Amino acid sequence: MKINFTIFAIAFCLILSGCKTLSTYPLGYYKVKAHGAPPQMKARMISDHSSIRAGQSFKLGLFFSLQEGYYTYGAEKGQDNLPTDLIIRLPEEFTMIEESWPALIVKHGKTAAESEKVYDSDFKVIYTIIAPSVLAEEIKILCSGSWQVCRAELCAIGGGEFELILGTGTKKKSELFRIF
Repeated sequence: MKINFTIFAIAFCLILSGCKTLSTYPLGYYKVKAHGAPPQMKARMISDHSSIRAGQSFKLGLFFSLQEGYYTYGAEKGQDNLPTDLIIRLPEEFTMIEESWPALIVKHGKTAAESEKVYDSDFKVIYTIIAPSVLAEEIKILCSGSWQVCRAELCAIGGGEFELILGTGTKKKSELFRIF
């Protein structure tokens, strides 16, 4: 019986070591539905406010979750990669004033020429947006994205479509505003 328990414990540890931990973002982040393909990278679109008022600035984020051992690329085209491409579609009169991508890390190849800059863990792209002076009752923000996810020499191309609906009238922070 002791041998079976030891084998079970080792197998359980091996399974857990391959799983992505939920410690990168607060638990509420994981309740927001993730989209995208391939399954090695999922994304969520979240705002720091659930309700906005006219003339207000707010943040919109695309939060990417990568499975351990996989990596993806930033917005810049490399020599052999497809960039992560995000197209935000704002309602008329809304203005995007800032787009912020995190710093990439250098993934070393067999030679210096094969080194490339990548994201190899969860990351977020944050946009700062200003609402116009007149707002509809409900604001719909859309985003389409495409990306390439790799592990060693194997890569897959994927993407996702995202929609975020914000209320208007009063300024109200979302439950997840702290992760911005």
